[in-house]
Amino acid sequence: LGESIDQALDNEERYFASTEPWCSIEDRTRFGTALLRRKLGMLQMKMFREEIPKILREIESKKQLVEAELEAMGKPLLTSEDRRLFYTDVVRKLVAALTKAIDGGDATEDRTKPSVIHEAAEVFKAAIEGGTIAGLSNLKKGDDVRVPTANGIVRGKVVHSTEGEIFVDYEDRDNKERSEFVLAYKVVHNRSPTPTGDSWVEGDQVFVAREDQYCDMLRAIPSEKAERDPTWMKSLVKNQRTKELPIFPSSELFNRIVKKFIDEEWKPACLDLAGIYSDVISKSLCEALQKVETTTTKYPRLHDLFRRLFNRVSKACRKDANGKVEGYISRNEWPFSQNDFLSETICNLMSAALRQQLLAALEVSSEGASEAVDREVVGKIVDAVFCNYNQRSLDEYSATSLLHGLQGYGVVAANRFIDEIPALLWEVANGTVENAESVLWAVTDDELERAMKEGSEFERNYRAKADELKELDRSLDLFNSLHFSL
Repeated sequence: LGESIDQALDNEERYFASTEPWCSIEDRTRFGTALLRRKLGMLQMKMFREEIPKILREIESKKQLVEAELEAMGKPLLTSEDRRLFYTDVVRKLVAALTKAIDGGDATEDRTKPSVIHEAAEVFKAAIEGGTIAGLSNLKKGDDVRVPTANGIVRGKVVHSTEGEIFVDYEDRDNKERSEFVLAYKVVHNRSPTPTGDSWVEGDQVFVAREDQYCDMLRAIPSEKAERDPTWMKSLVKNQRTKELPIFPSSELFNRIVKKFIDEEWKPACLDLAGIYSDVISKSLCEALQKVETTTTKYPRLHDLFRRLFNRVSKACRKDANGKVEGYISRNEWPFSQNDFLSETICNLMSAALRQQLLAALEVSSEGASEAVDREVVGKIVDAVFCNYNQRSLDEYSATSLLHGLQGYGVVAANRFIDEIPALLWEVANGTVENAESVLWAVTDDELERAMKEGSEFERNYRAKADELKELDRSLDLFNSLHFSL
């Protein structure tokens, strides 16, 4: 009290040197303020060396956490240039995802979009080929036919068909036997009671039920021997007459029939396929948008903008697909073709029926004949066949001629539809990316500002996190300098 520090230190030293028990202790390094200060300094330095690495690790860990939070928040887009750069990056990702989906390059899909489209095209092909005019060239179960025999034309219905062969249940089978059609009559069968006239197949044999437990086993007939029965066409001819004299087949009536079947049978199949293409495009757009959803999470209005734009693209593609299909159908409803197959088919069909009648008549008449052919007999047979052939009515003649034209044109038109309708729709699908880009790049800076405007709360939070990161950096610098100096 009133003494200097040096005096106080001298007094302290005399006290410890003259006072028991302190004066009797040999280790004098534990006495005095100066020695105590030195000892505490050493302990403090030891503590710094041990604790500063822990503090540095803790600061570094917290810094990484803050950096991750800032990255998740995203940098505030305060200028139009910032917003346009961000928007451009998202659009490029959208376009890449959309292109990959439509092209089938997305390996994460169980079934690629082209796989779905190709399967739909196969269904479409079957629908077109199964239509009336496309199927006229091939006889199948349920078709009414006329088969020439030595005793004239026999009408019947195809109950089964294989490659190049048909089985026909002819008219009046119960009362008149015809070996050209039946292998065995009144065969007993073990099936449950079967309605008369029903048919079934066992292996390569075809049966038609009779009364009781009997059935007839049918004989295979080469398809080329049979002719499609034009009776159904005769009713169309009668109901769709034009003002022209009915001594020639009417081209106008032919056009009407083609248009009728295209509108009733092919047009729905075409529009169904267009719908599938449009659905695939819509799904591709939705999936592309989902792939950038995490990028646009902080901008819900921007995500809504993308959704609205893609809805517009989807509707435009659907409208385009339907428009192309309907336009194509409209152009093809009125028959036209320069395909030689058409004229060759019609010419062959016109002579095929007469040829088959002649072959059938000559085959029976020549049975047991000598090698020398009696020309007079052959002439009478030919005259009889031609006489029968020429007794057709004008309606039947017109119906047969129209039917031949339909059989030829049906194949030509079906092949055209099967190839060109999917090609038109692929054109729409392939143009989807270009349409999407056109719509996306047309977005203005004002629209982006409204869609990506930052809220004041977000800006405050971002600024607080950025300041916190700066403080952590300064702390790291401070403790690193302390650590290196120790």
